[in-house]
Amino acid sequence: MKALFNRFWMAALAVCLYLPAARAYPPAPEVLIYGIVKDQYGNPIANPSDTVILQTPSGTQVVTGIQPNLAIGINYALWVPMDSGINPTLYATNALTNGQPYTLYVYDSGLTNLPMEMAAAPFPIAPPSQSVLKNLTLGSDANHDGIPDAWELAFLQSLGLNIPLADINPNEIYTHDGRTLYQEYLLGNYPYNPNAFAITILNQKAGSALISFTAIAGRTYTVYGSPDLKSWSPLSFTVPALGAQVLSSFFSQQIQPLQIRTIQPANAPPMQFFRLALQ
Repeated sequence: MKALFNRFWMAALAVCLYLPAARAYPPAPEVLIYGIVKDQYGNPIANPSDTVILQTPSGTQVVTGIQPNLAIGINYALWVPMDSGINPTLYATNALTNGQPYTLYVYDSGLTNLPMEMAAAPFPIAPPSQSVLKNLTLGSDANHDGIPDAWELAFLQSLGLNIPLADINPNEIYTHDGRTLYQEYLLGNYPYNPNAFAITILNQKAGSALISFTAIAGRTYTVYGSPDLKSWSPLSFTVPALGAQVLSSFFSQQIQPLQIRTIQPANAPPMQFFRLALQ
């Protein structure tokens, strides 16, 4: 009986040593912070050597690298270790607790930058297991209109306009294409070529369209179709210049004219209307 008792407790002790009990409690599920990092001209950063740094007021840091085209419209993902805060000692030196303040920095080309979106930092960390979208833009935004000063000054100067930052209106239409300044920025138009973006349906047959547009470097393009302007569905497509490979999205590595051929979904009414989305 004594031998059986000893074997039981030795087995129980072995299980305790094997299972990661010390990491199961008090750690909490991680928080995911993700988004796209752009430079002061609106171009997504593509250097894998650059990093996004989360830092608390006490100096705790969590770091992740830039991953170009990680997902559609995403080039970084930062997993933040979280501690339940039940015990006074954190389970990991870089773990945060619920609501702890933090600021995000971007290390780019040898410089540590405070992104425009972090001007009001620090922000409280989200509860454990949450995912938070945080897009980050380098440069300054002195007029607080959500557009980097460098981009809007270059864009307006290319139009021959000399407007002080304080007088720039992001909702104003400065070009002849009917788009506001903020829409031009979201489109990714290169500031020194303000009329870069154009889109044309070259032909359309049996629910498939050949669409021509100017692709901007660092942007990912997807296409949506609708038979009635009410319901929209993502469409697969091909890039004729690249062959017959069927794509659901296209990541452009340079500014280039591009043609795509949409594919009519099976067992669906013919697509009559099309949308081009970029991230």
